[in-house]
Amino acid sequence: MGTRLTTLGADSGVPGFTRIFSSTGIRKSFWIGVVLIFITLTVRDLIDLIKDYVQYPVTVNVRIADSRVLPFPAITICNLNLVHRSRFCAAKNVEKPEIIENILCAKIGDMLNQCKISNMMEDLMDQGESICGLKKTSSEPGGSNTNRRGPGRRGKRQLKLQDILKTVREVGNAVRGDGQKGSSIIDIYNDFQESVKSMADGSGGPLDETLTQLANFLGFNVSNSLDIIPMLFMKAFTDTTGCRLGSSDVGDILPDNIRLTLKKLTKTFMNRECLFKTPRLIRLFHDTSQKIVKSLNNCTTPWLETLKSSVKKGETPWFFLLDLLSSWLADLAKNRPEEAKLIGHHGTDLIKQCIFAGRTCSPLKDFSHFFYNSYGNCYTYNLHIDHFKVQDSLSGFTGPKFGLEIVLNLETEQYMPTSRESGAKIVIHDSTARADPDQDSVHVAPGLVTYIGVRMVNITRLPHPYPDKCSNVWRDLGLEKWARELNYDAYSTQICLKLCLQRFTIIYCGCWLPSSPPPKQDVPQCNNRKQKEDERCTEEIHQMYYNETINCDCPPRCTELSFEKFVSTGQELQQCSILTTANFGNKNNPNDNSNSDSNNNNNNKAVEIVIDKDDDSNDEDAEMKLDKNNMAKVVIYFQSLSYQEITQYPKYTVTTLLGAIGGILGVYMGFSFLALFEVFDLFGRVFCCIVPSTTTNNNNTRTNQISQS
Repeated sequence: MGTRLTTLGADSGVPGFTRIFSSTGIRKSFWIGVVLIFITLTVRDLIDLIKDYVQYPVTVNVRIADSRVLPFPAITICNLNLVHRSRFCAAKNVEKPEIIENILCAKIGDMLNQCKISNMMEDLMDQGESICGLKKTSSEPGGSNTNRRGPGRRGKRQLKLQDILKTVREVGNAVRGDGQKGSSIIDIYNDFQESVKSMADGSGGPLDETLTQLANFLGFNVSNSLDIIPMLFMKAFTDTTGCRLGSSDVGDILPDNIRLTLKKLTKTFMNRECLFKTPRLIRLFHDTSQKIVKSLNNCTTPWLETLKSSVKKGETPWFFLLDLLSSWLADLAKNRPEEAKLIGHHGTDLIKQCIFAGRTCSPLKDFSHFFYNSYGNCYTYNLHIDHFKVQDSLSGFTGPKFGLEIVLNLETEQYMPTSRESGAKIVIHDSTARADPDQDSVHVAPGLVTYIGVRMVNITRLPHPYPDKCSNVWRDLGLEKWARELNYDAYSTQICLKLCLQRFTIIYCGCWLPSSPPPKQDVPQCNNRKQKEDERCTEEIHQMYYNETINCDCPPRCTELSFEKFVSTGQELQQCSILTTANFGNKNNPNDNSNSDSNNNNNNKAVEIVIDKDDDSNDEDAEMKLDKNNMAKVVIYFQSLSYQEITQYPKYTVTTLLGAIGGILGVYMGFSFLALFEVFDLFGRVFCCIVPSTTTNNNNTRTNQISQS
């Protein structure tokens, strides 16, 4: 038997076997050891290969492709301010938490009345008139003798260019504070009095117009020079308290008694009789200024003390108010969505001009409205989902001229005190799905032109059993139904995760989180500030969510379209505004039947605001002129018509798997498929040799037993 096996092994073509069966002694032992070592290495690598194969690994291929035309992305715009302040405070039919209304709707007039500032102003007026010697002429019209001249008076001084330039410089320093925070009222008065005392003649006219234009140029919304000191007084209040309450319009902010007193104060102290008493007036104004600042500090401190009992340890009042406002708005949006929409920034106010590739677009027709708990009203251009059908926008050219140009009116004078930054959030996303403003957005600042160049990125993933287990459809039918009720028709991983977290919170805590989409069922909102049980439960749910112990079947999409962004900024150049309007030459055409007249009018006014602020316009246009800090312009365009394709491919196919196996066998054993068949042939021949031998031995044994019997 052994001789036959040796003969078979020596005659085989299996690498190593010939040496083993044809050698003797040490040489045979050496070859046995070598073959065993390489067999071990072969088995090890084959096991690793099989383990890798059953993990279904992928390879990623990145390719740059070119196209003549690309689908333009959807653009979602959200104001960084959550709620329109005037609409919020005027909504009497909406129940608001008392602490929110008292703090966020506080008016500077109420604060000044509470601080009894008007009494101080009247005392200042009386003492000032006494110093100037104006009280004894009270029988004359206006309470002052305009015909009297002080000693040495040589007549009215003519208005000179250097006087105007000095006024610009000094008033500008008063407005900006020269970078010094907390300029006092006396500093403001010194700058103003020093600037105008050489020109004051009590007659108004050109002087009044000059001062008014300078104030408006420096950012003050005043109608005449008598409003300048009230406006500077408002700035002093803001610098002292750190609060900007309401708009920048004197008539809207200051109560009538204080506004009239300050106007009278302006007129009185600009009188020629007072110019010779300037040192005494400065001391008087300085003393009054100190009293006002002290009064402001004393009476505004209790105003903020009401928050102490509600603010957590280490938490700022700002965050507390913002969290309280967001929670209240989320609850309002769930129960009364129309009311929540009304108190936000409206699309026709926010979007003042829209142009795509040189053609105007309408804020009403071309934008879809969505409400988000964290951002309020948002508006999307070029959306193509089932409920919002709009015309496809394509782009076959690159550069800003062929992109989307939007002028935004941010309405910063209507920002809530909880808003710490002004601007807008821009989300550039796939036009077949709603935006998620919480991720991948660009902030647009007021007063600038923001250019956003985009390049399309197309991502393709592999479904189950590959690691991403991607899906383009909802796997959880319950979440899908919920998402469709919220107008999320297309599947989105982030929305799926938010809904999943919300569902587990409702199940385990019995309440819902304002940071996630609200449920349809009647469930209370989690009150983590007052209910300790809600706080503990939601914290546990979040921890489980972070540790991935909550089972959320929310895989990534198999096909995902995203956009790489290149952001830059610039300044708007003042040009002829009429050239930027679509109805050029038809402004007074009675036969113009365009159905977007109102939008074009708004666009014209917006362009005048941003581009041509210094031109002569009619009263209606003048009323529409806004502070440049309210306006922002954004231009979105394709940086390149080349797009990036990121595609997943299976690492192993049948061919690559067999090639990997053959490579391992070839390296270690010198095997090929022919050698493998020789191994099978060898084992077959050995088996054939063993079986007949065993049968013959058994037959011989039986024969011997019969013979012996």
